[in-house]
Amino acid sequence: MRNKLLLRLIIILGVLVSGGFLFYRIYIRSNSDPKFRTVKVERGEISQVVTATGTINPVITVLVGSQVSGMIKTLYADFNSQVKEGQVVAQIDPALFESSKASTR
Repeated sequence: MRNKLLLRLIIILGVLVSGGFLFYRIYIRSNSDPKFRTVKVERGEISQVVTATGTINPVITVLVGSQVSGMIKTLYADFNSQVKEGQVVAQIDPALFESSKASTR
């Protein structure tokens, strides 16, 4: 008696699960298809805005130094400028060195 009841319960549960699956496939999923609209192609402006917050970190950090110190006379590169190896970045004012050279004579 108990085995027959368990078998009937399993069959009913199987029918309910199958029915739910079919209902989902036929009604729910078919109604959730994306809707499209077509329009005539027009020429216009394209704009894109990106808004973000956070910290910007450099990809590569390079320490720049010189063998002598002094005031900078001319600066050939600005902040975030791309420079190549051997390129002159700044020129130190030679007035201090010329005066010390003249006083030693």
